[in-house]
Amino acid sequence: MTTSRLHIKLVCSLALVLMAAATGTAFASSQGNHSDIGRILFRLKANAVICAMGRDSKTLVCFRPANGATARLPRKGVATAKIVAANRGIPARAKTAPVLLKGHTYRTSVYRCTVKKNDARCTNSANHGFQIGKDAVYRF
Repeated sequence: MTTSRLHIKLVCSLALVLMAAATGTAFASSQGNHSDIGRILFRLKANAVICAMGRDSKTLVCFRPANGATARLPRKGVATAKIVAANRGIPARAKTAPVLLKGHTYRTSVYRCTVKKNDARCTNSANHGFQIGKDAVYRF
């Protein structure tokens, strides 16, 4: 009885995947797909908060990778905040994003984000916004 090499490789690969999944070191991140995140603008130290433009380029999206707490701020209007499971984990492209340090400000024509300790406070042109950090999300 002969067993093809392809069959043996397939069984070995399946065993490795199952072992990696059982130990929590899976090859692909099972955290989230970050489907609503477009271009990443900046991040805070230790990736506590990551801010990006939305896919539609009409909203600022900041989220905590630890639990998926997400705040969205349109160009005009009030911010919304909720837990989004797809925003859990750190996207691969966030590792090259610039780190915004305490006391520094990120500005565009519409948005302004300032870092205070481990929190990012962002406002739009209508002075509505949010403050997101390791502990909570506040809207104003």
